[in-house]
Amino acid sequence: MARYKVLEQADKSVPQLSDAIEESFRQAQKRVLPLTADYESGYVSELVLIDRISAGVADAIVGGGIKSDRTSVWEAILIAAQRGADAAISDLDGVQVEKASVGTSMNFDLLNPDTIKFLQIYKFELIQNISNTTREAIRQIMLDGVRNGEAPSVIARNIRLHIGLTAQQAQAVLNYKRALEKGQGSIALQNALRDQRFDSTVAAAINAGKPLPKEKIQKLVGAYLRKSLKYRAETIARSESIRASTIGQNIAWRQARDQNLLPTTMRRYWVITKHDTCELCKDTRSGNKDGVGMDEAFQTPIGPTDGPPLHPRCRCTLVIKHA
Repeated sequence: MARYKVLEQADKSVPQLSDAIEESFRQAQKRVLPLTADYESGYVSELVLIDRISAGVADAIVGGGIKSDRTSVWEAILIAAQRGADAAISDLDGVQVEKASVGTSMNFDLLNPDTIKFLQIYKFELIQNISNTTREAIRQIMLDGVRNGEAPSVIARNIRLHIGLTAQQAQAVLNYKRALEKGQGSIALQNALRDQRFDSTVAAAINAGKPLPKEKIQKLVGAYLRKSLKYRAETIARSESIRASTIGQNIAWRQARDQNLLPTTMRRYWVITKHDTCELCKDTRSGNKDGVGMDEAFQTPIGPTDGPPLHPRCRCTLVIKHA
């Protein structure tokens, strides 16, 4: 199987990035406490609460509240981009180029003005996407709470606990909790992210026809919530490590071209690895079978893009070849 150094470097970035995302969620949850307290007391409206929480999450992503000995999400992203660039330069030694070794001849600069501008756009889009997801989740929790006649204090607590999840994931946790409370253990056992160590306890309650004790339900829901947040962090990390590494890769290639180490006729090609069977990616590869120029976008079913990922946990990558 072909080795793609950029993918390998992206994989190395996942643990650090996933940890940074989880830490940003924790910091956002801490900072949400006074906000939800104001909402519970009726001092702020739903819209104000949503705006302030989204802003808090965005701030945590770029390092707000993160201890100096911890890596922020954005710092982890920049590390992944640097690794992607280094891998791309290393790979160029195996490509027929205009100098014997780009790896030793090239002067790579992640901080030149064009690169900084590109990364700032990426930062804005990353923060905007996570903030929008946060907004949707908060709205879903509020709607769910009102629909079920819950007090503002219960809704506020649910908002704090579920910061970081998508609307669908937050709803899944709430549904899991209610299934346990209603004695519907068979439904709860269908949740993929449940803590399976407690399956025998749930099964015993089903057989006895009795609901689980409140403290046991809290323990099960807490475990489910932690696994959901971890899964969410890993999903973002896997997608963004690929995105950041691809950005570093593209920047390195363009800088090599600008330094006359690569001919201007080089084209980029979309590669699908055996780990990715997504139809979006297959359509993108076939629709760009002749490759695209160094400054051209790939045309995909969901719009133009500079490279992977096209979907969560995408495993595609790029290569360059002579036209």
